[in-house]
Amino acid sequence: MANKVRFGLVGCGGIGAVHAKAIALVDEAELVAVCDVDLARAQKLAEEHGAAHVFPDVKSLLDAIALDAVTIATDHKQHFAPAMAAMARRVHTIIEKPITVSLEEAHKLLEAARANDVKLGGVFQRRFFSSRTAYACGDRR
Repeated sequence: MANKVRFGLVGCGGIGAVHAKAIALVDEAELVAVCDVDLARAQKLAEEHGAAHVFPDVKSLLDAIALDAVTIATDHKQHFAPAMAAMARRVHTIIEKPITVSLEEAHKLLEAARANDVKLGGVFQRRFFSSRTAYACGDRR
């Protein structure tokens, strides 16, 4: 089999665990490193998903490990900086919704992706739900 896509995970809380499980479901991907301000939480998630490396911040992760992609699963107000740092290193980036908190930052993310020739994706898992399904899942809009 060809080389696997080497993923880093930024943010090891509830949604980070969901991202780790999703990466594990893809034969062509592997979770190699995680980071979180709560090192105990990061260590626990790393052990559960076989990630060999744990870091307290995204800079440490990016300085130490060669990655193909990162997934950003931090609090939504903290999406922008780690995404920009990853793309500056030419690492493909997936960001949990919302991708950022302002239109200006969203434009900067797009510009960084283009300038560094990387893919930038956002997670919008409910985009194809019918309104009935969305309501059943707790989306009361």
